[in-house]
Amino acid sequence: MSQPTPTHPPTRPLPSHLHYDVVWMERTFRSRATTESLLRPQLESGNLTSQDYDAAVSFLPGFHRHYRTAGVFAGTGLAFKFRRPQWTNGRIGLFVLFGAIMGNTIGVLADFKAHLSFVRSIQDPAGFSQAMDTIQKQIGGPIGRGPTIPRPFEELQSSGEQPNQERMNREQESFASSTNPPVSKPSTMPEPVASPAAASTSKWDQIRATNARKAGSSSWDNLRQQHERTTIPRSPGGGSGSDSVAASANNDRAAEQAEFDALLEKERNITS
Repeated sequence: MSQPTPTHPPTRPLPSHLHYDVVWMERTFRSRATTESLLRPQLESGNLTSQDYDAAVSFLPGFHRHYRTAGVFAGTGLAFKFRRPQWTNGRIGLFVLFGAIMGNTIGVLADFKAHLSFVRSIQDPAGFSQAMDTIQKQIGGPIGRGPTIPRPFEELQSSGEQPNQERMNREQESFASSTNPPVSKPSTMPEPVASPAAASTSKWDQIRATNARKAGSSSWDNLRQQHERTTIPRSPGGGSGSDSVAASANNDRAAEQAEFDALLEKERNITS
């Protein structure tokens, strides 16, 4: 026997707007002490930012709550002041009633305008909506019987602000990045490259050094060095300066010169 498939209740879609019920807000937050006691837990839980908390505590129990009453008295007084003496009591009563209604209407519009300005100043509409839903579940009471001011959550991103949860995530990421510094990457600086002039100069030096090592002393260099050694005059002995020694030295040089010339001629014949 097949078991029955369990049925789950339909899931409610996540809200995308802040639905600000003006009548419920004024009936709930009647005094500053009540407002602080209801909003303080929402601030501590993170649903409200400190800016929204301070603005709500300052605005919700404010004098705007009495705009309608002030409008009724102002309208009634003005109507009674501008009545005509020749009017009947019924006509005067209708005129005063009309003044009271107009004063009440002006007070309602002024009160609604004040709430509209407050809703537009909320920093985190999503968190504020969550806070109001939590408070409504705690204290109960009907919602939606008065004028409602909608505020889409998308306005938060377009205005450049961030919701409370996203701001907390960014703070956690920044804390994690500060505790775990990034690993430094090895330097990728290119090594200095020798200039073409220096490279060509070193190459020519290598060629010259190689040729100098390979090239031996030629026979011309040997003959020239031998001739220079034989033609160097010997230092005269101490006190001996006879002509016979000088003549013998001249004859030796002449013979050596003739021998050198013969060797040069022979070398030229061989190379040619």
